[in-house]
Amino acid sequence: MKGTTLKRLTGYLFDRQRGKMTVVLVSVILSSLAALAAPMVLAEAIDHIAEGIRLAVTEGAGFQVNLETMGWFIGILLALYILNFALKYLEQYLMAFISESVCLHMRKDLSDKMSRMPLRFYDSTEKGEILSRATNDIEKVGEVLREGLGQLVTALITMIGSIVMMLYISPLFTLVSIITIGIATAVTMWVTKRSRKNFYDNQAALGHVNANIEEAFTGQLVIKAFSREKMAIKEFDRLNENMCDASHKSQVSMFIVSPAVRLINSLGYTVIAILSGLSILQGRLTVGTVQAFIQYLDKAGEPLIECAFIWNMMQQVLASGERFFEIMDMEEEPAETGAHKTIKNLKGNVAFEHVRFGYSDDNILMQDVNIRLKSGDKVAIVGPTGAGKTTLVNLLMRFYDIQGGRITIDGVDIHSMRRADLRKMFGMVLQDA
Repeated sequence: MKGTTLKRLTGYLFDRQRGKMTVVLVSVILSSLAALAAPMVLAEAIDHIAEGIRLAVTEGAGFQVNLETMGWFIGILLALYILNFALKYLEQYLMAFISESVCLHMRKDLSDKMSRMPLRFYDSTEKGEILSRATNDIEKVGEVLREGLGQLVTALITMIGSIVMMLYISPLFTLVSIITIGIATAVTMWVTKRSRKNFYDNQAALGHVNANIEEAFTGQLVIKAFSREKMAIKEFDRLNENMCDASHKSQVSMFIVSPAVRLINSLGYTVIAILSGLSILQGRLTVGTVQAFIQYLDKAGEPLIECAFIWNMMQQVLASGERFFEIMDMEEEPAETGAHKTIKNLKGNVAFEHVRFGYSDDNILMQDVNIRLKSGDKVAIVGPTGAGKTTLVNLLMRFYDIQGGRITIDGVDIHSMRRADLRKMFGMVLQDA
């Protein structure tokens, strides 16, 4: 399910926003390369200053830090930082647009889906639960796309690029760093593998709370009429406690990764610092090269923390996406195909002939029901709650389809008619009105 959900969410990104996503990816790559180039330029500048100081001390040569000696380095660094800023701005601007567009299309698709759902879906699903999926779950997808996707790609490129530059500077130091990064990655994967269920449970608990609030607020008259205030409060408290517990677990899953990864990275920094000092004393590396390696190590370690945090956020997206696609994959009202009969001179003779019906095939509620109503008859259907009074009307208007027998109007089977044509023949006054 996880892979399918991710694939379908990716479809919303690339199938409908392909051009803008391409620009975003190019911007991310170029801005990452600009950021990766800066430490090497800075290393050259530091080595240039160090060499000038050495010559001034040992040979008495004059050396000053000014535009003539450092202008080229300052110009390149300034250009790299400005380029990085411009590309980052473009990336975030487009991602904000893309995330809102994805939410727009998801809400539209959900709205279209809801109009095709049979009445049994609305009878069996709390309205607040539907509302939660249409608002909170879709908004969670947009939020993570807006804030996390560009960062995730940037972090991955930066981490890979930094490791390549570290290999270029010192394979030995890089080996130590990769061991550290590998341990941190393993910890991250272990945590995130167990966290997605927590995020799903959190979104589900939020849906139940929203459903309870919607039901309690819209049903205040009934609650007060039957003195159910205490029971309503007790039920809300129970759902609220469940949501608090689920939210706590999901937040712990999200924020425990960063401290763990930072601890592991700190151990790696300590080893690298000791080895770097020895290398400088032995003349194998310069001060500028060591600071460049430290910067690349930081650029490789911090993105791992970002990746861990964003990947946990992605688990929220997958959990919300699963809830969204659960509705999108539900069975719709059967499509109307083929020729359809109409009644031109409506009289109003209604007949139920050996009707068999149940809300599910293994739970049949009506067996061999036969009713004949002639045009002009005034009929009242009475009986206790649950006897099937409303069900008869729902069957007559094809809000539900029967499992056996047939229902006719003026001798025409209602299943041979379009639902819209059938329902136009009725006037329904609900009890609320």
